[in-house]
Amino acid sequence: MSPVAYSQEARHATNATRDSLELASLASSSPGSAGASSRSSLASGIASSRKLSLDDEDPLNDNLNVEASGRPRSARSYSISSAFDFGRTLFPLSETAGGYAPVGAPSLHSLDRHGGVGDGSLERNKTLTYLNGLSLIVGLIIGSGIFSSPGQVNINTGSPGASLIIWAVAGLLAWTGAASYAELGGAIPLNGGAQVYLSKIFGEMMGFLFTWCAVLVLKPGSAAIIAIIFGEYMVRAVVGADVEPVNTWINKGVAVSGLVAVTLLNCVSTKLATRVGDVFMLFKFVALIGVTVIGIVVAITGLSSTGAANQEWKTQGWFEGTSTDISSWAVALYAGLWAFDGWDNTNYVTGEFKNPNRDLPRVIHTAMPLVILCYVLANVSYFLVLPHSTIEATNTVAVQFGYQVFGPVGALVLALVVSASCFGALNATTFTSGRLVYVAGKEGYLPALFGNLGLFGSGSAPASGGRLRRRSGITKLVSRLFGDSAGFGYTPTNAILFNSLLTLGYVILGDFSTLVTFYGVAGYTFYFLTVLGLIVLRIREPHLERPYRTWISTPIIFCCVSLFLLSRAVIAEPLQTLIVVGFIIAGIPVYFWRIYQRDGKDIASQKRQLRDAALQPYLVDDLDQRLPRVENVEERTRLPLDPRSQMITDIDSVTDLLQCLGNGEFTAEEVTTAYIRRATIAHQLTNSITEVLFDDALKHAKELDSEFNLTGKLRGPLHGIPFTLKDQFNVQGVDTTLGYVGRSFHPATEDAVLVSILKQVGAVIIAKTNLPQSIMWAETDNPLWGLTVNPRNPELTPCGSTGGEAVLLALHGSIFGWGTDLGGSVRMPAYTMGHYGFKPTSSRLPYEGVPVSTEGQEHVPSSIGPLARDLSSICYLSRMIADTEPWKLDPKCSPIPWREMAFREIQSRPMVIGLILDDGVVKVHPPIQRALAEVSAKLKAAGHELVVWDTSDHWECIKIMDLYYTADGCEDIRRDVAVAGEPLIPHVEALVNRGKAISVYDYWQLNRRRNAAQKKYLDKWNTTRSACGRPVDVLLAPTMPHTAVPHRHVRWVGYTKIWNFFDYPAITLPIDKVRADKDTLPTEPYQPRNELDAWNWSLYDVDVMKGHPVSLQIIGRKLEEEKVLGAATAIQKIWQGEA
Repeated sequence: MSPVAYSQEARHATNATRDSLELASLASSSPGSAGASSRSSLASGIASSRKLSLDDEDPLNDNLNVEASGRPRSARSYSISSAFDFGRTLFPLSETAGGYAPVGAPSLHSLDRHGGVGDGSLERNKTLTYLNGLSLIVGLIIGSGIFSSPGQVNINTGSPGASLIIWAVAGLLAWTGAASYAELGGAIPLNGGAQVYLSKIFGEMMGFLFTWCAVLVLKPGSAAIIAIIFGEYMVRAVVGADVEPVNTWINKGVAVSGLVAVTLLNCVSTKLATRVGDVFMLFKFVALIGVTVIGIVVAITGLSSTGAANQEWKTQGWFEGTSTDISSWAVALYAGLWAFDGWDNTNYVTGEFKNPNRDLPRVIHTAMPLVILCYVLANVSYFLVLPHSTIEATNTVAVQFGYQVFGPVGALVLALVVSASCFGALNATTFTSGRLVYVAGKEGYLPALFGNLGLFGSGSAPASGGRLRRRSGITKLVSRLFGDSAGFGYTPTNAILFNSLLTLGYVILGDFSTLVTFYGVAGYTFYFLTVLGLIVLRIREPHLERPYRTWISTPIIFCCVSLFLLSRAVIAEPLQTLIVVGFIIAGIPVYFWRIYQRDGKDIASQKRQLRDAALQPYLVDDLDQRLPRVENVEERTRLPLDPRSQMITDIDSVTDLLQCLGNGEFTAEEVTTAYIRRATIAHQLTNSITEVLFDDALKHAKELDSEFNLTGKLRGPLHGIPFTLKDQFNVQGVDTTLGYVGRSFHPATEDAVLVSILKQVGAVIIAKTNLPQSIMWAETDNPLWGLTVNPRNPELTPCGSTGGEAVLLALHGSIFGWGTDLGGSVRMPAYTMGHYGFKPTSSRLPYEGVPVSTEGQEHVPSSIGPLARDLSSICYLSRMIADTEPWKLDPKCSPIPWREMAFREIQSRPMVIGLILDDGVVKVHPPIQRALAEVSAKLKAAGHELVVWDTSDHWECIKIMDLYYTADGCEDIRRDVAVAGEPLIPHVEALVNRGKAISVYDYWQLNRRRNAAQKKYLDKWNTTRSACGRPVDVLLAPTMPHTAVPHRHVRWVGYTKIWNFFDYPAITLPIDKVRADKDTLPTEPYQPRNELDAWNWSLYDVDVMKGHPVSLQIIGRKLEEEKVLGAATAIQKIWQGEA
């Protein structure tokens, strides 16, 4: 250790990996946008979106070296709405028809208790590979078109050379659409394709209208066309090419048989359907290569079944007769683009890819050039073998090609080739169409029956622990080759059957003239809007994590092409276009009906409706005048028409308010009502309240007033003081959800010990506040209650997991609150909001009656702690609780009363303070560096000694700590999620999927490692001395490496969680704010030590962060709470010039 020297950079190992969740602080999306908050154009309500599927590559794998990884790991952004309209203050992807529906958010409707089964989701059973994706795109694009009717392009261009140009250009233009979808699929890796993209970007209604058209017309209609072509070619192959046309019902009968076959294949298992697709993809490539080779051979040898081969390609120029009519070229391009349709097929199943971030772009950028090349070569071969007039006149080019080269046998073989190609295309479209219907069922757009796996929802993942079954070798082989990991039948059977029934209807009707126009108008309308959405997304969220990013010119070009196709369809078929528009508009009332059916029944809606009804009497209607502000943020909840309530709630000190109550200046009912009013406004602005206890609070307050009027005495040291609790503390008769839907409507049967104590001393509970699902995240967001925003800037996070409490305090919606801290959950939100948050040693205050996700894990325990706007209030509350002897009610609570002598002693003498400038993993931002330097200078000037604290062992300790979070394989979280079938939000899913449960023996070894690390750190503290030879009293450290950052961008909480590992008490101390004139970046560019450090440094934007609070952290030894609070009191006085 050495005396502090600010010119010296802390030098530590640089090979640190990213931190874990909340406690772990999740790896979240890329550097956040700091732009102005967008304005929602849609009504508030309940958003619908789905669980984000993560790839096999765990973005939070702490065993991987971040520096060596070479690239940032991907993650997703998330939020769900409250029923209040926060649209004007939320960032762009938080806006949809239902309120918030940002990228990857879970569906609220799917949280219905009857709607899901634990892991019963295709997206949680990822089976698709790169080859499967390739077969889906190639299988659908290469259908019958290239084998049957390329003449539409040739006849409109007028020459072979021009025709080949059109084929190439059409392929490239289709490629622009596919590349755009590749970016969208990486940013939003969910099943559903355009449905989910449109929902996220333009609102849920747009996604529903796409589903309305695609499910009812586009998908089954196109499948019917493919099926009928399959039937016609199969019949032609059997009866011969020269036979008179057969009865159309024979063709349709064969078409139906093909449809039934692919339906069965897709219902059996995902693997069987994809393997069939893989086979037919290879077959198509072989067939096209065969056509190409045969054409070249015929051209070289000049031989064919009729004698001399076609010589036009020699005798006529390849561009001879090229059309000069632009409209003809437009028609040719139109036809060429239709031949390439199907490039979006893989996006419907992105969520089932094992590695979508890697494979989706690879699939698209492999499939498109291969298909373009095959199309061009096949057309060259046709030109080498067949006369131009034949190509232009026939709809069976491949059959004519085979007949020309090999005679009737060749025609038969090519007819079978086209049939097989159609069968492969029918399989591909059935596979993806079934997923689209499945997603619509999960979203609530269709009845929930279609969102189930297996027939009528019977499919389920195999249960573990069942009796072993003896299977034959053949059964095992079949299962291995064609069965999914969950067995057979684990497919969206109901959805596939529904799509097949619609397809059957179109096959029977068989009139496709209107359908083709419908496809042209509706299909390309939604293509246009979806790709336009990519551009919108680039503007709204420029820093959203995009594993693949295409050139911005790519979507622009495709949008222009789409508008061209749409305009041509409108001009050519105005009446049918009106029919299409009418059908789309007809979906709007259906949308409202389905959303009403969906959102009126689910648990989340019921909980929010109950909360909102309780808040209703206190709501204000002037939110548009309460705009975000950085300075004096509490002004946003001001009560200008009620100066008395304003005066009450402007008091920051608990003891000052208690004095006013004791001398009769205020009544408990007045104080409670005042805080209820400001808490309600705070919630309207930030979505911070979960459970409303206003009626009980007022009743309790009136009882206190009656008692005071009768006796003239206060009931206790918190008589009439309103407070709030994180939605983790049991209150009798009230739910404790932890952000889980499945814990709704299961009220606690008794109060937590802390709650019981607070009630006994006269405190009044007015509400419970928001937290993340499972509490295991440094954000405040969950599928049940939604996202809580920062009142200074709603684009920024208030942190978590005690974010609801911190926000209410900042807006004077309470005077103190209680939270829990397992990795910084009290201190980080308090820091972000600019007030005090205290984490004592885990056994110092009573935890009994406070559920936690890792309950039973005792070796990195959680602590309860107070939050307040005033340091003296923190000290007062801690002293008061300790003096109630809580160890008599909680067996885990240490029997240590408040030690006033230790609290005062540390304030009466010079301290030795260990100074943490850097933890060696992530460097702090300039404002925090400045705060450390300025506070340290004042402390030194006041006679205190400072030494630089060695943090080289912090990273190793954090790695050990993170293993405790997943020691059970996250079984605790999985079970809570399974209760209501709710989806895991991606950040929690990343934690859940990080690793398997460890054995008891391995847990013992983990404890040994922890004990050794704790002993080593204790020895370091004991042996560290100042220049005068005195031991270190407390540590002074950053709380976080940055100030407030965009939502889901907190990735490193090592500065807080390290003290949970040692179970040391720590408190955040507000110091200053970000100052644009002082906190500029250094002139010499900073060289990050690792990817995580680079991420953090890229977040710094002094213009966005200007005015936001900067706090430091004071840490002491285990069970030395009095010393820590005393040191904080002394340091604050020195900093504020009071000492």
